[in-house]
Amino acid sequence: MKTLLGLGLLSLLIFTGCSNKQVKVVDENGKAVQGALVISEQQKYIMQSWKLSAHFTDKEGKADVVSDRGYVFSKAHHILVDNYLKETIKLYSLGHKKTIGIKEKTITLIDDLDNRKKTQRVPLSICKDSTVSFSPSNATFIVNSKTKSLIPSTKFYFEKGNASDKHSQLISTYGRLAFYCQNKNKFNKIYLKFLGIRPILSERRKLLMPIHVSSLENTSLDTYIEPSVIEPMNKDTFYIRSLSKKNKPSISADKNINEKLKNFNKELPEGNEHTQALFDYVLRAVELDK
Repeated sequence: MKTLLGLGLLSLLIFTGCSNKQVKVVDENGKAVQGALVISEQQKYIMQSWKLSAHFTDKEGKADVVSDRGYVFSKAHHILVDNYLKETIKLYSLGHKKTIGIKEKTITLIDDLDNRKKTQRVPLSICKDSTVSFSPSNATFIVNSKTKSLIPSTKFYFEKGNASDKHSQLISTYGRLAFYCQNKNKFNKIYLKFLGIRPILSERRKLLMPIHVSSLENTSLDTYIEPSVIEPMNKDTFYIRSLSKKNKPSISADKNINEKLKNFNKELPEGNEHTQALFDYVLRAVELDK
């Protein structure tokens, strides 16, 4: 599952997932979530071995992982797609009313390899006192404000903002950036996600750089932004490696993982063909490990 988040992630992988660890999955009230599937993968890189893990959480909400990046699936909660796995992972229950006024769009920049710019401006219609730039060489977002009116956030949905944590510049090197910008007594929230480099068939020396933008105007720092459906798995979420007896990761999985995954995708409200492809990938690795 190779994400398309740029070169910054590759350097991160050198230092993360070097040893097995355990995470705890809880709901929005801090209660342990039992039966959630946690999938993580440590990519093969220089001195780092290739590992894959798939474990369902126990009654304490705990599961083993092999990397600090992965996926969490629960039948009663929104899935967590391609995210950093902190020691405690919070999931949010299904059935909440979607926040009204969220806008979604994709802005496409062009990377001209013969006349490459160090950074390119990302045009936004809100946060007019701020300037957002994107560096194609390392998938880095930089936002600058004339005043200290920027408040960082780890993600767009559910995450609140801290009024005392104001900056004039924010930088994210992982192809994603979430932040608030102040608008008088209200706040606007923006989430930027780099979708990966794509070729232009008619122009070999130019590349497309689509950036997905989620935004909400005139909100507060105490408002949970709640979706009806959290970002689903799609064809750009991960890359399935070709597995064989000679090309396979070491696998760490529940002993009865085959039985547990048999109808799991059909029981996931947000399950789709791409989540099934991920589960099949895990089962293939398990089969090759026998």
